[in-house]
Amino acid sequence: MTGCLKKGKLEKEGHPILLIDNFIGTGETAIETLKEIIALKGYDNKTLFIATLVCQKEGLKVINDYNVLFEVLRDKGISNKYFGEELIENESIMKSIEEILSIDSKFEDKFRFGYKSSQALVTMNRTPNNTFPMFWFQAKLGKGEKLNAPFPR
Repeated sequence: MTGCLKKGKLEKEGHPILLIDNFIGTGETAIETLKEIIALKGYDNKTLFIATLVCQKEGLKVINDYNVLFEVLRDKGISNKYFGEELIENESIMKSIEEILSIDSKFEDKFRFGYKSSQALVTMNRTPNNTFPMFWFQAKLGKGEKLNAPFPR
């Protein structure tokens, strides 16, 4: 296929636009991309589709006005799985782990419990920063000590 299809031809002939990503966490990146495409090309949510391997439920809520195709839909790793005392205990354990990570000055608060508290439990070739940082953040603890992450970014 050569050339660029125009919006009218896409709609008339029923051609969809498919955006592909490996992971949707908060949904922010997807929304930014969709808004940009809509502003530049005039497409709409009847024409646009998003395909992803893994999607956090919180991210899906953000982009629910669009057609989203996914294989795996994930809850938050702690707050949607535990309740009562068990929830409090697991949150406390994660906070104590992240206090160790925060010894490294490069550790940012926005990554506590994963980017914007996504609490994802997902790893890929490049582990999403929505995943709990203990899995991907390589912390320098001082005096040449490091905390090696099992799935570094």
